[in-house]
Amino acid sequence: NPQKYEELTPEYKCNCSTLKMKKSLQSLKMNDIEDLFEKQQEVEVVCHFCGKKHKFKREDIIKKNA
Repeated sequence: NPQKYEELTPEYKCNCSTLKMKKSLQSLKMNDIEDLFEKQQEVEVVCHFCGKKHKFKREDIIKKNA
């Protein structure tokens, strides 16, 4: 006898996070980071996959002990 399984609907879930976006910004060269914040107080990074917006201030990205 064939088994009957519950029907499931596929669902997309993005695993982006504020921490991942922060780390990606921190991986930029310091000159590039300074250039970003020279023109604006806050930088918005939008996830390419889900569209979630992550906002950062200069002090969020530049490490205090660097």
